[in-house]
Amino acid sequence: MAPTSVRDTPDAAYLERAIARYAPEVAATGRLALRALRARFPGARVPVYERRRLLAIGFAPADRGSPIFSLVLYPRWVRFFFLEGVGLDDPEGRLEGDGRQVRSIRLDDEAAILDDPYVTGLMRKAQALANADLRKGKGDVVFKMRLETTAKPATRPHAVSKRSHAPGLGRRTLDFDAVRALGLNLAGAEESTAYGSPALKVGGQMFACIAVHRSAEPNTLVVRMSFDQRDALIADAPETYYLTDHYVGHPCVLVRLSRVRKEAVGDLLQAGWRFVSAQRKPARRRTKR
Repeated sequence: MAPTSVRDTPDAAYLERAIARYAPEVAATGRLALRALRARFPGARVPVYERRRLLAIGFAPADRGSPIFSLVLYPRWVRFFFLEGVGLDDPEGRLEGDGRQVRSIRLDDEAAILDDPYVTGLMRKAQALANADLRKGKGDVVFKMRLETTAKPATRPHAVSKRSHAPGLGRRTLDFDAVRALGLNLAGAEESTAYGSPALKVGGQMFACIAVHRSAEPNTLVVRMSFDQRDALIADAPETYYLTDHYVGHPCVLVRLSRVRKEAVGDLLQAGWRFVSAQRKPARRRTKR
Protein backbone atom coordinates (compact mmCIF):
# COMPACT_ATOMS: atom_id res chain seq x y z
CA MET A 1 0.00 0.00 0.00
CA ALA A 2 1.36 3.46 -0.92
CA PRO A 3 2.43 5.65 1.99
CA THR A 4 0.20 8.58 2.82
CA SER A 5 2.71 10.63 4.80
CA VAL A 6 6.34 11.54 4.48
CA ARG A 7 9.03 9.57 6.26
CA ASP A 8 9.83 10.48 9.85
CA THR A 9 12.77 12.85 9.33
CA PRO A 10 13.69 16.27 10.78
CA ASP A 11 12.57 17.97 7.56
CA ALA A 12 9.27 16.08 7.63
CA ALA A 13 8.71 17.18 11.23
CA TYR A 14 9.52 20.76 10.29
CA LEU A 15 7.03 20.56 7.41
CA GLU A 16 4.24 19.78 9.88
CA ARG A 17 5.26 22.78 11.99
CA ALA A 18 5.31 24.96 8.90
CA ILE A 19 1.78 23.87 7.93
CA ALA A 20 0.57 24.50 11.48
CA ARG A 21 1.55 28.16 11.17
CA TYR A 22 -1.38 28.74 8.81
CA ALA A 23 -5.02 29.39 9.71
CA PRO A 24 -6.72 26.16 10.88
CA GLU A 25 -8.89 25.82 7.77
CA VAL A 26 -5.93 26.39 5.42
CA ALA A 27 -3.73 23.99 7.39
CA ALA A 28 -6.47 21.34 7.34
CA THR A 29 -6.84 21.62 3.56
CA GLY A 30 -3.07 21.54 3.16
CA ARG A 31 -2.76 18.35 5.22
CA LEU A 32 -5.57 16.62 3.30
CA ALA A 33 -4.02 17.62 -0.02
CA LEU A 34 -0.54 16.54 1.04
CA ARG A 35 -1.84 13.16 2.20
CA ALA A 36 -3.64 12.61 -1.11
CA LEU A 37 -0.65 13.67 -3.19
CA ARG A 38 1.80 11.55 -1.19
CA ALA A 39 -0.43 8.55 -1.81
CA ARG A 40 -0.50 9.34 -5.52
CA PHE A 41 3.24 10.16 -5.80
CA PRO A 42 4.83 8.03 -3.06
CA GLY A 43 8.36 8.11 -4.49
CA ALA A 44 8.55 11.79 -5.37
CA ARG A 45 11.29 13.97 -3.98
CA VAL A 46 9.58 16.75 -2.02
CA PRO A 47 11.47 20.06 -2.11
CA VAL A 48 9.85 22.65 0.19
CA TYR A 49 10.16 26.43 0.06
CA GLU A 50 8.87 28.33 3.07
CA ARG A 51 8.39 32.10 2.88
CA ARG A 52 6.48 34.50 5.08
CA ARG A 53 3.30 34.38 3.01
CA LEU A 54 3.46 31.00 1.31
CA LEU A 55 4.56 27.41 1.73
CA ALA A 56 5.38 25.66 -1.55
CA ILE A 57 5.65 21.86 -1.48
CA GLY A 58 7.05 20.41 -4.69
CA PHE A 59 6.80 16.94 -6.20
CA ALA A 60 9.82 16.06 -8.32
CA PRO A 61 11.39 12.94 -9.81
CA ALA A 62 13.50 11.16 -7.22
CA ASP A 63 16.78 11.24 -9.12
CA ARG A 64 16.70 14.27 -11.41
CA GLY A 65 14.97 17.37 -12.60
CA SER A 66 12.73 20.11 -11.31
CA PRO A 67 9.31 19.64 -9.68
CA ILE A 68 6.40 18.72 -11.93
CA PHE A 69 3.75 19.76 -9.41
CA SER A 70 3.61 22.08 -6.44
CA LEU A 71 1.14 22.38 -3.57
CA VAL A 72 1.15 25.96 -2.26
CA LEU A 73 -0.43 27.19 0.97
CA TYR A 74 -1.35 30.88 1.08
CA PRO A 75 -2.82 32.81 4.03
CA ARG A 76 -6.42 32.23 2.87
CA TRP A 77 -6.40 29.33 0.39
CA VAL A 78 -4.43 26.46 -1.14
CA ARG A 79 -3.57 25.94 -4.81
CA PHE A 80 -2.17 23.01 -6.78
CA PHE A 81 0.23 23.94 -9.58
CA PHE A 82 1.09 22.15 -12.80
CA LEU A 83 4.54 23.66 -13.38
CA GLU A 84 4.49 22.83 -17.11
CA GLY A 85 0.73 23.22 -17.38
CA VAL A 86 0.77 25.29 -20.54
CA GLY A 87 1.62 22.16 -22.53
CA LEU A 88 -1.33 20.11 -21.24
CA ASP A 89 -4.46 19.38 -23.22
CA ASP A 90 -7.22 20.84 -21.03
CA PRO A 91 -10.46 20.74 -23.06
CA GLU A 92 -12.64 21.64 -20.07
CA GLY A 93 -10.51 24.67 -19.23
CA ARG A 94 -10.12 23.73 -15.57
CA LEU A 95 -6.56 25.02 -15.28
CA GLU A 96 -6.15 28.70 -14.40
CA GLY A 97 -3.37 31.07 -15.38
CA ASP A 98 -2.21 32.98 -18.43
CA GLY A 99 1.58 32.79 -18.11
CA ARG A 100 3.90 31.03 -20.50
CA GLN A 101 4.42 27.94 -18.36
CA VAL A 102 2.49 27.44 -15.11
CA ARG A 103 -1.18 26.57 -14.61
CA SER A 104 -3.04 25.85 -11.37
CA ILE A 105 -6.32 25.02 -9.65
CA ARG A 106 -7.66 26.30 -6.35
CA LEU A 107 -8.50 23.54 -3.88
CA ASP A 108 -11.81 23.15 -2.10
CA ASP A 109 -11.77 22.79 1.69
CA GLU A 110 -11.66 18.99 1.54
CA ALA A 111 -9.13 18.92 -1.35
CA ALA A 112 -11.59 16.59 -3.09
CA ILE A 113 -10.74 18.07 -6.49
CA LEU A 114 -7.44 16.18 -6.37
CA ASP A 115 -9.43 12.94 -6.71
CA ASP A 116 -11.53 14.25 -9.58
CA PRO A 117 -10.96 11.88 -12.56
CA TYR A 118 -10.43 14.81 -14.92
CA VAL A 119 -7.78 16.37 -12.65
CA THR A 120 -6.02 13.05 -12.04
CA GLY A 121 -5.99 12.62 -15.82
CA LEU A 122 -4.20 15.95 -16.11
CA MET A 123 -1.67 14.73 -13.55
CA ARG A 124 -0.97 11.64 -15.66
CA LYS A 125 -0.55 13.81 -18.75
CA ALA A 126 1.89 16.08 -16.89
CA GLN A 127 4.02 13.11 -15.80
CA ALA A 128 4.02 11.73 -19.33
CA LEU A 129 5.04 15.13 -20.68
CA ALA A 130 7.95 15.20 -18.22
CA ASN A 131 8.78 11.54 -18.89
CA ALA A 132 8.79 10.91 -15.15
CA ASP A 133 7.33 8.37 -12.73
CA LEU A 134 6.72 9.87 -9.30
CA ARG A 135 5.88 6.48 -7.79
CA LYS A 136 9.54 5.42 -7.74
CA GLY A 137 11.92 6.74 -5.09
CA LYS A 138 12.26 7.27 -1.35
CA GLY A 139 9.83 10.17 -1.03
CA ASP A 140 12.28 12.35 0.90
CA VAL A 141 11.31 15.83 2.10
CA VAL A 142 14.07 18.39 1.53
CA PHE A 143 13.68 21.96 2.79
CA LYS A 144 15.23 24.42 0.34
CA MET A 145 14.17 27.47 2.30
CA ARG A 146 12.78 27.82 5.81
CA LEU A 147 11.87 30.60 8.21
CA GLU A 148 13.32 29.20 11.44
CA THR A 149 16.77 28.67 9.95
CA THR A 150 18.18 29.04 6.45
CA ALA A 151 20.09 25.91 5.53
CA LYS A 152 22.32 26.01 2.47
CA PRO A 153 21.94 23.15 -0.02
CA ALA A 154 24.51 20.38 0.30
CA THR A 155 25.75 21.08 -3.22
CA ARG A 156 25.88 24.38 -5.05
CA PRO A 157 25.18 24.85 -8.76
CA HIS A 158 28.22 26.07 -10.64
CA ALA A 159 26.50 28.17 -13.31
CA VAL A 160 26.78 31.30 -11.14
CA SER A 161 30.14 31.93 -9.50
CA LYS A 162 30.38 32.77 -5.80
CA ARG A 163 31.10 36.46 -6.05
CA SER A 164 30.28 39.13 -3.49
CA HIS A 165 26.77 40.26 -4.28
CA ALA A 166 26.12 43.40 -2.27
CA PRO A 167 27.64 46.58 -3.72
CA GLY A 168 30.11 48.41 -1.54
CA LEU A 169 29.66 51.95 -0.26
CA GLY A 170 29.71 54.54 -3.00
CA ARG A 171 28.87 52.11 -5.80
CA ARG A 172 26.28 53.29 -8.29
CA THR A 173 23.07 51.28 -8.35
CA LEU A 174 22.82 49.27 -11.56
CA ASP A 175 20.01 49.80 -14.05
CA PHE A 176 18.92 48.01 -17.20
CA ASP A 177 21.37 50.02 -19.33
CA ALA A 178 24.20 48.28 -17.49
CA VAL A 179 22.43 44.92 -17.74
CA ARG A 180 21.90 45.41 -21.48
CA ALA A 181 25.55 46.22 -22.07
CA LEU A 182 26.61 43.01 -20.34
CA GLY A 183 23.95 40.82 -21.91
CA LEU A 184 24.55 41.86 -25.50
CA ASN A 185 28.08 40.43 -25.25
CA LEU A 186 26.57 36.92 -25.16
CA ALA A 187 26.32 35.02 -28.45
CA GLY A 188 22.98 35.54 -30.18
CA ALA A 189 21.64 37.83 -27.45
CA GLU A 190 19.37 40.64 -28.58
CA GLU A 191 17.51 43.48 -26.95
CA SER A 192 13.73 43.12 -26.94
CA THR A 193 10.71 43.47 -24.67
CA ALA A 194 8.69 41.07 -22.51
CA TYR A 195 5.29 42.10 -21.17
CA GLY A 196 6.14 45.64 -22.25
CA SER A 197 9.35 45.64 -20.20
CA PRO A 198 12.97 45.86 -21.46
CA ALA A 199 14.34 42.37 -21.94
CA LEU A 200 17.19 40.31 -23.31
CA LYS A 201 16.42 37.30 -25.49
CA VAL A 202 18.25 34.55 -27.30
CA GLY A 203 16.55 32.70 -30.14
CA GLY A 204 13.38 34.65 -29.40
CA GLN A 205 13.23 33.43 -25.79
CA MET A 206 13.61 35.81 -22.84
CA PHE A 207 16.45 35.11 -20.40
CA ALA A 208 16.40 38.38 -18.45
CA CYS A 209 14.02 41.32 -18.09
CA ILE A 210 12.90 44.04 -15.72
CA ALA A 211 10.12 42.72 -13.48
CA VAL A 212 6.75 44.32 -14.14
CA HIS A 213 4.45 42.36 -11.85
CA ARG A 214 3.19 44.51 -9.00
CA SER A 215 4.48 42.03 -6.40
CA ALA A 216 8.11 42.72 -7.38
CA GLU A 217 10.13 45.51 -5.84
CA PRO A 218 11.17 48.49 -8.01
CA ASN A 219 14.36 48.04 -10.06
CA THR A 220 14.18 44.25 -9.92
CA LEU A 221 15.72 42.07 -12.62
CA VAL A 222 14.17 38.70 -13.52
CA VAL A 223 16.70 36.09 -14.65
CA ARG A 224 15.65 32.65 -15.85
CA MET A 225 17.43 29.64 -14.34
CA SER A 226 16.75 26.24 -12.81
CA PHE A 227 14.95 25.92 -9.50
CA ASP A 228 18.09 24.45 -7.89
CA GLN A 229 20.24 27.38 -9.01
CA ARG A 230 17.64 29.80 -7.71
CA ASP A 231 17.43 28.05 -4.34
CA ALA A 232 21.19 28.22 -3.86
CA LEU A 233 21.33 31.93 -4.67
CA ILE A 234 18.49 32.86 -2.32
CA ALA A 235 19.93 30.74 0.47
CA ASP A 236 23.35 32.36 0.01
CA ALA A 237 22.25 36.00 -0.33
CA PRO A 238 18.58 36.58 0.53
CA GLU A 239 19.17 40.32 0.74
CA THR A 240 20.00 40.31 -3.00
CA TYR A 241 17.87 37.47 -4.42
CA TYR A 242 14.22 36.85 -3.62
CA LEU A 243 10.84 35.57 -4.84
CA THR A 244 7.21 36.63 -4.61
CA ASP A 245 4.09 34.46 -4.82
CA HIS A 246 3.69 35.26 -8.51
CA TYR A 247 7.13 33.98 -9.48
CA VAL A 248 7.49 30.95 -7.20
CA GLY A 249 6.35 28.44 -9.83
CA HIS A 250 8.54 29.88 -12.59
CA PRO A 251 12.19 28.87 -13.18
CA CYS A 252 13.65 32.27 -12.42
CA VAL A 253 15.06 34.44 -9.66
CA LEU A 254 14.37 38.06 -8.75
CA VAL A 255 17.46 40.23 -8.35
CA ARG A 256 17.60 43.53 -6.48
CA LEU A 257 19.78 45.63 -8.77
CA SER A 258 20.44 47.98 -5.87
CA ARG A 259 22.19 45.13 -4.03
CA VAL A 260 24.16 43.29 -6.70
CA ARG A 261 27.63 43.87 -8.15
CA LYS A 262 28.16 44.30 -11.86
CA GLU A 263 30.38 41.21 -11.98
CA ALA A 264 27.67 39.07 -10.40
CA VAL A 265 25.13 40.34 -12.95
CA GLY A 266 27.43 39.13 -15.71
CA ASP A 267 27.47 35.66 -14.14
CA LEU A 268 23.68 35.70 -13.76
CA LEU A 269 23.12 36.66 -17.37
CA GLN A 270 25.41 33.86 -18.54
CA ALA A 271 23.44 31.41 -16.38
CA GLY A 272 20.14 32.66 -17.82
CA TRP A 273 21.49 32.54 -21.37
CA ARG A 274 22.69 28.94 -20.88
CA PHE A 275 19.40 27.88 -19.28
CA VAL A 276 17.31 29.22 -22.17
CA SER A 277 19.72 28.03 -24.85
CA ALA A 278 19.66 24.49 -23.45
CA GLN A 279 15.87 24.40 -23.69
CA ARG A 280 15.71 25.49 -27.31
CA LYS A 281 15.02 22.68 -29.76
CA PRO A 282 17.76 22.27 -32.37
CA ALA A 283 16.67 23.00 -35.90
CA ARG A 284 16.18 19.95 -38.11
CA ARG A 285 18.72 19.49 -40.80
CA ARG A 286 17.42 19.40 -44.32
CA THR A 287 18.52 16.28 -46.12
CA LYS A 288 19.61 16.58 -49.70
CA ARG A 289 17.65 14.58 -52.18
